[in-house]
Amino acid sequence: SNKKKSQEIQVTFLDKFVKTKIDFIKIDAEGYEEDIFCGSIKTIKKCKPVLAFSAYHKPGDKEQLIKVVRNIRSDYSCHIYNRADLIVYCC
Repeated sequence: SNKKKSQEIQVTFLDKFVKTKIDFIKIDAEGYEEDIFCGSIKTIKKCKPVLAFSAYHKPGDKEQLIKVVRNIRSDYSCHIYNRADLIVYCC
């Protein structure tokens, strides 16, 4: 049988979970990167961590995700690296 199993998981926002200063956030969430940024706005504004994230899961991810990051903090400098996968670093 080729049935896929499903499992329920609990999800929380990074802003609700983080209690200390964050220096680095790495994200490869199979297309949910923007959702993660939206749940991390307070943390990113307060701490300005270095961000490393995948930007290849959806068409236009590269431009859209950089825009989302810069809407949270306009002082990020973002660099695109195209190795095995498209990765963006913002600091």
